[in-house]
Amino acid sequence: PFQFGYYPQDESPSRSLGCHCPICQAEFKRQMQEKYVTVAALNQAWGTELKSFDEIELPKGMKKSVRFCDWQEFRRWSHLDFAKFVYDTLKENDPNHMVVWSIPFWGGANDVAAWWDFPQCTDVLMRHGIGYRTGAYRIHMLRDIAEWSGKPGSALCMPPDYNPGYVQMSFIMDTPRTGLSHVCLAGPDAPTYQGTADPTKDWQRREPGYTVSKSINNVMYQLGDLYLESKQRDPEVGLYASDRTLLINGTNRNELNGILLMLGDLNVDFRIFSEHNLGELSRFPAIIVGQCSRCVSDEIAAKFRDYVADGGNLVMFQGAFAADWHNQDAGSPGFGFDEVIGSTERETASRTGAMACDSAAAGDALTNLPEQAPVAGEVSIREPAEGVRVIGSLADGEPLMTLHDYG
Repeated sequence: PFQFGYYPQDESPSRSLGCHCPICQAEFKRQMQEKYVTVAALNQAWGTELKSFDEIELPKGMKKSVRFCDWQEFRRWSHLDFAKFVYDTLKENDPNHMVVWSIPFWGGANDVAAWWDFPQCTDVLMRHGIGYRTGAYRIHMLRDIAEWSGKPGSALCMPPDYNPGYVQMSFIMDTPRTGLSHVCLAGPDAPTYQGTADPTKDWQRREPGYTVSKSINNVMYQLGDLYLESKQRDPEVGLYASDRTLLINGTNRNELNGILLMLGDLNVDFRIFSEHNLGELSRFPAIIVGQCSRCVSDEIAAKFRDYVADGGNLVMFQGAFAADWHNQDAGSPGFGFDEVIGSTERETASRTGAMACDSAAAGDALTNLPEQAPVAGEVSIREPAEGVRVIGSLADGEPLMTLHDYG
């Protein structure tokens, strides 16, 4: 009666560039023959001169190539195939208990983390380990995949001695729009749950003592029938995090986490989306794309260009739409987006300091610009087209941020 369910494995995917055992080699060759049919077609795609599918060698390192993309797709397939087999076996033999996986949320290409595919393999989308540098993306991503898939999401912090700070607690309690957030914290002298505890203060109750679920319950009592009849308002900002980029290139988690923290600090409600739930882009008045949107197909790129042409607002960070579906460099950005944003990349440079913002140049199109904004690391120095407004520059006058009316 005390069994909740099954916890098959903790953060399950491969942490290297894959298994090269005879079984995996044979299956990969079989799938490549099924995909390409002829060796000639395989050679044309891979740029090789193989005489048979038996000569296929498995990649041993990351490379921007069709061959490596095929290998990554195979690795993700094998990961999901195993997880689905475990899930189906457990549900077939015990349909009345839940299967809960701790979802892998690393962003490296070696991990092939299947963020958007994993709902088919679990009853609860669970994520533990909320690090300071990646806490926002781990929880926000979990929230939006849970809402999209219909599977409940559960956010766990590490057990006692992990010592979560206030910022990490706020991620867990405040980030989700729906569902139950909880923390498995209880000191040695408090075996029963007494609310979220502070391990730095003798496990005293941490304030404010609330969770999202408690807030929802209070709202139900205060609003009555009005709550039951109300509808959640869609966020006005979309953040496009490409699943293809995650698979074949990897995602810079620090950059993604920084964007999420920035939006949270500005009190902007947003939704993360990917190729899996692209839908009508017009549902967002504004969309953000960054390095996590590096790889894009011609078809998807066209949808984003049409979105801007039809009046949508697109905010592009360096690295967005810079490569094709097989991670081949296409520009910064490519796919015609230099025309959309009104500038091309002249060069990249390492800068640390401040960018001066020009609110007069922005005019009514972009209000409340700060006088300065911090700059650190590699930046893209732009070459603006005629008539394009430069609204952010380095101290030496080099343009970094442009504003263009397109469409």
